[in-house]
Amino acid sequence: MGSGVISTTKELIQERLTNRKPYKAPPKPFIGNLDQAPPYMVDNEYIWRGYRVGFNSKTKILRSLFMVHNESINVWSHLIGAICFVVLIAYTFTYMAPPALDANMHAAEGPRSIFNIQGWFSDGLLARDRDSAALGSLLSVDKPNIKDALQNPISDHQSQLANHNDASLFEKVELYVQHAASVISDPQLYIKCVDSFKKFKDVVKELPSHLEEEIKGAYASVHDIALHEHKMEYLKRVVKYLGHSVDTWADELKHITDSPGFDFLEMKPIFKEPPENLIHYVTRFPLFVHMVCAIICLGSSSFYHLFKDHSEMYHKTLVRMDYAGISIMIAGSNTPPIYYSFFCQEMHDWRSIYLGLEYFFCATAFVIFLVPRFDQPRYRALRGIVFVICGLLSAIPIFHIKFLTDEKYLKDFMTFPWAFGGALYIFGATLYMLKVPERFLPGFFDICGHSHQFFHLLIVTAALVHYRASVMVFHDRQLYTCPVKVLDEFDASNSLLQGQ
Repeated sequence: MGSGVISTTKELIQERLTNRKPYKAPPKPFIGNLDQAPPYMVDNEYIWRGYRVGFNSKTKILRSLFMVHNESINVWSHLIGAICFVVLIAYTFTYMAPPALDANMHAAEGPRSIFNIQGWFSDGLLARDRDSAALGSLLSVDKPNIKDALQNPISDHQSQLANHNDASLFEKVELYVQHAASVISDPQLYIKCVDSFKKFKDVVKELPSHLEEEIKGAYASVHDIALHEHKMEYLKRVVKYLGHSVDTWADELKHITDSPGFDFLEMKPIFKEPPENLIHYVTRFPLFVHMVCAIICLGSSSFYHLFKDHSEMYHKTLVRMDYAGISIMIAGSNTPPIYYSFFCQEMHDWRSIYLGLEYFFCATAFVIFLVPRFDQPRYRALRGIVFVICGLLSAIPIFHIKFLTDEKYLKDFMTFPWAFGGALYIFGATLYMLKVPERFLPGFFDICGHSHQFFHLLIVTAALVHYRASVMVFHDRQLYTCPVKVLDEFDASNSLLQGQ
């Protein structure tokens, strides 16, 4: 369509809006056209039909939820999107939350859970009639059951991403190793005399080999061994470090335990580094931040588009909530990639900077959109530009992750899903700003196919793409552990000794 035709069409629309009769509330609500709608309802002059006229009560507005009008798709697209994210929260909590699964396993297995290592030690070391061999057997009494217990989370994750469906298994094994290290980290709990010291030493010296067997058994069920090789090697390093620490500790004490002046209360801990620092728990909090922000955005948008035609006061108030909700969505969707990619201790300053900038600009946009003057139709382009700027801020940390970050902090980062989701946001905002395609065929896309509807559908699609990308970067964070100084120093000293 030529520019002359478009210009003529705009003149006709403007004339139609100027010459229409003053609005008067009808006795009964109806779905009317542009001439019959009050001025506050007309945000897009290219939408000619489908206005809800006279729906001035909450009951009438709620009934319009099941009617066909020019806001139907806007309401339902984001309402269904919000429901999807409520379901995803339940799914993520149930199938990607090992603490909940651990509780279920613990209750089901009773006192012989793999997480009751402390009970094994305490029962064995304080029993008068058991020798060190019997105490050592406590560590392996449930060995055949451990692998079976670890099968449950694997089954639960079959529906997850094909290359990450063993993620919870890692945390099961990690928790097992970490808990074992925590149990033996304070010998004073178990050692009261020379005899108990000897028994404790015999038991803990068997622990590394026992843990190695359990790791091998658990990973026998892993589907893609190459993908999980880094995690396997890391756990082996941890177990090797535990064994070395136990041997060193026992050697340092073996010559002084017989001394009359030795006080067992002054016994040194086995590990110089707290066991919880050896394995980093990967929190799911950023995933929930993203999903909650998506629900706030989509829910407030759906609420606005449903109730906007109730009255001018409702329209002016709720439209600000709609715009502000988009800034919340942008902040939430950018939280997982920044948080997980800058997860390691050495990268925390960068994480704080990038998250701070993202939250600052989104909060600024949130405040701006609450100002009454900016909800006017003439600021439509400005609103779209602000959305685009807030979204593009994430390109800076992603560039940092991809090209300026050492592989030891994150082996790989999948930029495509984040870039694709961002492109969907920007494309939708561009259609919204330009009022395409309805500006080329006014009145043709009134009920279905106008720019605001495309913007809504693209927002939901982008949010779901980013959810999938968030799960992937979360699992990648589980797969590729952060550097641990004490382990690196231990490996370096071993290499030096082997080279001599």
